[in-house]
Amino acid sequence: MIPAGSNFVHILNGDALASRDLFLALDNLIICRDAFIEGPRTADSLSELYRARDAYFRRQYGDTEIHYLEDVITEYDKIEYASNDLNYVMWFEEDLFCQCNMLFMAYLLSRSGHAVNLSLVLPPGNYKYAFSMYSDQELVKAFESKINIDILDALADIWVSVSGGHTEKFLRQADRLPDKYLFLKNALQLLPNLEAGNEHSSKLYDQISSIIKSCETPGFAAVFKTFCKQHPEYGLGDLQVKKIYDQIVQLP
Repeated sequence: MIPAGSNFVHILNGDALASRDLFLALDNLIICRDAFIEGPRTADSLSELYRARDAYFRRQYGDTEIHYLEDVITEYDKIEYASNDLNYVMWFEEDLFCQCNMLFMAYLLSRSGHAVNLSLVLPPGNYKYAFSMYSDQELVKAFESKINIDILDALADIWVSVSGGHTEKFLRQADRLPDKYLFLKNALQLLPNLEAGNEHSSKLYDQISSIIKSCETPGFAAVFKTFCKQHPEYGLGDLQVKKIYDQIVQLP
């Protein structure tokens, strides 16, 4: 089993993981329900950032898909009001979606000023983008092989560069990390693929467009299934892919 004592806090990458039997009996959980792969990432204060992100998600997806103020920020507050000397265990997959969220959580922990012991659990084996592929017993083994995070402030600095859109800087910072953080470097190298140039669409847009053109079965469901199979490294959900899909299919 994984530790369930009051001095252990598990930060999980979404409700799907939190619903596993392994975590249902644990009280000290923080569920990261955000999607820092998109939307505003910086503001003059955290409260302004949260308001900007709430407005973004309402604008993009409506009021029914993501309840940012109620479901997302309340989890972040658990870090701000936590006590010192806790053991934080982050559970994040290696894809870009999860690693962006992981960096923000590291930033919050660093910013809190609490004395923390921090570690990271990654999916074991070949399915590095999906905890869902593993049994609870295998997740326990993954916990036993967790990575000790001894560069919290460096991760926070990388987040500052990511949030500021300083691509060359965060890629240099990631490149200087020890070899055990290669997964983060690999993920961040994908982030520029989401940005469009002055006269060009983003690489991600072009990848989805190519799938739409080549997909034998019409409709979003088939396109999304193919995208997940071909590009699991992004970790995108159906909301993110559907937004781009709609932009493409509505073109004249």
